[in-house]
Amino acid sequence: MPDDTLQIIPLRYDETTFLEHIKRSQARVVLENIFEGSNTFVRMLEVSGLLKDTLNGRYATISTGEMPESINNCNIQFMMYLTGRKNESERHILNIYSQRLEQRHRPYTFLYLNNRVREHRAALLNEMERMQLLDGALWSHIPTGKTLPEEYEQDRDITHRTLVDWDQWEAGLMVERQYYDTYFSVQAESTVKLRYSMFSEKTWKPILGEHPFITLSGVNHYHNLRRMGFQTFDHVLGSEWQEMEPWQVRMQEMVSRIVRVVGPNLHDIMHDQETRKQAQHNLQQFWRWYDNYEIGINDSLSKFLEELVS
Repeated sequence: MPDDTLQIIPLRYDETTFLEHIKRSQARVVLENIFEGSNTFVRMLEVSGLLKDTLNGRYATISTGEMPESINNCNIQFMMYLTGRKNESERHILNIYSQRLEQRHRPYTFLYLNNRVREHRAALLNEMERMQLLDGALWSHIPTGKTLPEEYEQDRDITHRTLVDWDQWEAGLMVERQYYDTYFSVQAESTVKLRYSMFSEKTWKPILGEHPFITLSGVNHYHNLRRMGFQTFDHVLGSEWQEMEPWQVRMQEMVSRIVRVVGPNLHDIMHDQETRKQAQHNLQQFWRWYDNYEIGINDSLSKFLEELVS
């Protein structure tokens, strides 16, 4: 292709076909990975030998999460759209879900799902185990073979491969009963070491399940969720710990918040009027974003690409 073109080129761990072309090309190159952002995309750029030139402005990026401020990036929040699409066939059920969340006691305290191995997820798991928080929780840890009870699994064989394969992507499906029988969600997002946010299905499924949530993530995570119009249950799970550094301190403070709510008053805390109102608001806000996604992202991408060639 001629050097006076704007070239959008995918960057993947398992795809190096275009790598030499990217490095040789004199064209305006945009590196694209709509499934990644933040820490993972930065690491991919570093492994590919492209990070320095990207930080210096040679390459722009399209991602599904924040990137360092010195990178010219368009964050398209594709994982939000992908999660919505995976659950759209059940939308009529999800939209009446709150009608079934009457004042009932639930058999488990919180929901905690794990698949990919990451240092901070293992640390969170160990800390919650040390504090005996997992005893009453509904939780899984696929790498060690810890799965949910059969009645809480999907009606199919779930493996690490089916969870991460984009053609199947069972990780994206919100299983209603998992949320109906627990009071709130605990999750560890994909990254904690950089401050930049990246919202995967781990963020969106509790919202679809009308769950209060508490999340170990980058320090911008809650701030950027609020910027998108979502609410973060600070009145029951606190807010001051969310931007603490390093991430190990953030994790310990997060666990202390879980300890405070998991007790005799858990039922009343998670059923109070403000908590339910925020959970319902988040569900409605998610579908507003989803319904307007294509128009909004097309506008953002058009503006982004026009500025690159101007």
